[in-house]
Amino acid sequence: MENDSPSSPDKTQKHFWKILLLIVSLAATVRVGAILLWQPVISRDGVEYLRAARLYAQGQYKQALKHYYPPGYPALVALGYGKHLELWARLVNILAQLALIILIAYSLRPEGPQIALQTSLLIAIFPYGIRYSIRVLSDSLFASLLLGSWALLYQAWQSKKKSLYLAIGSMTCYGYLVRPEGILALLFFSAWTLIQEKKPWTCLLYLWIPSLLLVLPYLMWIKQNQGLYGAQPGSWKLTLKRNILQTTTAKTFLQSPNLQNFLNFLKKTAYNLYKNTLYLVEMCYLPLFLLGTLGLLSTPSPRRKYLLALLLFLCLFQGMFALFRADKRLTFQLAMLWILPMPWGIKRIWPTVRKHLPHPSLAWPLLLAITLPVGLRPLGTDKQYLKQGGEYLLQIAGKSNLIGPDARLGYYAQAKTFQILSIYSPTHFALHSPTQGLYLQKLNMNKQAQLFYSSLHSFLQKSKITWIFLPTQYLPPQKPQTWLKKQGFQLQKIFWNPQKTRGVFLLKLLRGNPF
Repeated sequence: MENDSPSSPDKTQKHFWKILLLIVSLAATVRVGAILLWQPVISRDGVEYLRAARLYAQGQYKQALKHYYPPGYPALVALGYGKHLELWARLVNILAQLALIILIAYSLRPEGPQIALQTSLLIAIFPYGIRYSIRVLSDSLFASLLLGSWALLYQAWQSKKKSLYLAIGSMTCYGYLVRPEGILALLFFSAWTLIQEKKPWTCLLYLWIPSLLLVLPYLMWIKQNQGLYGAQPGSWKLTLKRNILQTTTAKTFLQSPNLQNFLNFLKKTAYNLYKNTLYLVEMCYLPLFLLGTLGLLSTPSPRRKYLLALLLFLCLFQGMFALFRADKRLTFQLAMLWILPMPWGIKRIWPTVRKHLPHPSLAWPLLLAITLPVGLRPLGTDKQYLKQGGEYLLQIAGKSNLIGPDARLGYYAQAKTFQILSIYSPTHFALHSPTQGLYLQKLNMNKQAQLFYSSLHSFLQKSKITWIFLPTQYLPPQKPQTWLKKQGFQLQKIFWNPQKTRGVFLLKLLRGNPF
């Protein structure tokens, strides 16, 4: 075994598990502390995940499977069903990252104790890992499954233990149930196995056995209930519609496929690729990644094959995300994979760093000082008005007597929510539907606005609901109090975000027919 440690390898080996326990404790403390410090407001997607989780917990599996999002994350959240479902949803992500830290250390330990521990520590203090692990979103769980399966693939390749492919297949297949792009990892691992293993068929069998239990039943259900094979169709259709078919450049090219429009589409895709790369650079891990990559490539070692496969996989994901959209949530999944080569980068620069530091122990505090301020900016502070407003609305209206289109405000107010399908079809309301409604224009005091409020008044009268909250873009711009009273509503209060750019307002229904 080569000596990868910058200092005291024997001491590190002796206290390996104690150091790993300290790293896991640090990771848990930072993440729980971030929840207590920021008290992050749940996102719209988070509300939908919790709604799906309640359906699973209540045994309404058919209804839950019809939900917009894949079942992997809400099914895990459903295990903690009760009054603190939101907290359990955050803990699922935190526990996934803590398990990942242990798995990484176990998988990379043959490379040297310090390589294994440094990789685990990088994951523990990874700023965006901390941010996304405390959000009610599936990104952190998926990234943990993806990175964990890559670590196990490395160990299986080095140790020649074919049984590990069963664990790799299980993690990858469950990752597909968390996010549909996880199927790409399973296909990529299969190609790797065919190329690298001398007798790949046993490994492939182990790799694909979990798919018979996890992926295939879900694909058959999709085929039976939604008429197509493939990844979860709702999220993929939305991705395609919002980020390709509805973009001006793509739509123009599809309507008029000529060279100029095609070049414009390529330009847009290149811009998304550039933005995604900036998101990665912002995390301040790029130098370590590049150094680690150069270190592994310049070493005459079979590790280079693994690294090249990892780089190819990163390019595949990066290209796919650039084609669809530039989004930090998507790029975060890539950034977790970037961590794998970094310890070799630390090893490469360690002699130089050690010469310029008064004490070697200052290296990690210095890395923390550089990276944490970038990633640990306050999370969701501009959305606190939604939580405060929701709690205030609950005091005023009480349960089951309030309705509105904002999922987050409705969540904290324990209110029913509905979707405004279109301002041009103002009589179309859908209770408990997904919250990606279309708010097409600001209301003016015209016939369209009167028709909207007239339909809303009739809708509320029939449902016997007294209170309603709406986005401020539905607030008439001139004399709103007087105008709304003529439509049968009393304006109670407006809640603004700190910049007063967005907000919601509370209305009380005036019974009777004012029209």
